[in-house]
Amino acid sequence: MLVAHQKPTDLVLAILCTDAQLPLTVLDQSTLHHAQFSFTFQIIGESHAVRISHHETLILQEILACVAINPKLTTHHHPFGDLAPHEHTISNYHTAIAFTTHPIPLLSNPSLEVRFPAIHNQQPITQIAWEISENSIRWKTLHLYPSEHHIISVKSVSSYQLA
Repeated sequence: MLVAHQKPTDLVLAILCTDAQLPLTVLDQSTLHHAQFSFTFQIIGESHAVRISHHETLILQEILACVAINPKLTTHHHPFGDLAPHEHTISNYHTAIAFTTHPIPLLSNPSLEVRFPAIHNQQPITQIAWEISENSIRWKTLHLYPSEHHIISVKSVSSYQLA
């Protein structure tokens, strides 16, 4: 696997309601089916994407990645150049993203995980975990970005109400 030299300050949160063709390299993925919904979770580089479909029709895509996405294609576009926390709600979807340089534990039971080659003697990791209830699905992601002096952890928590 090639070393990904990404920086969390290059991250962008993009919410799309269209099926735009984007230059994403999927390293691992899993699809969860519940009722008439499908949730496809993808680890893309040191980032992630989640596709939500209902009856095979795309409802929403959440992309947190270091890729250039035209804001005109999105319903929400937020760059993280300042690493400030950010929340966004649209209809029955909500996400919250936070950054820290303090050590935080890895997700205890990740459903997807990719460990990348070490950078600065530290290992970049991307994890996604999800849980489903009768009326909602909730997913967490953790992205570890090593730098020369510390690791920047990016944690997101998102949810989608099914009813």
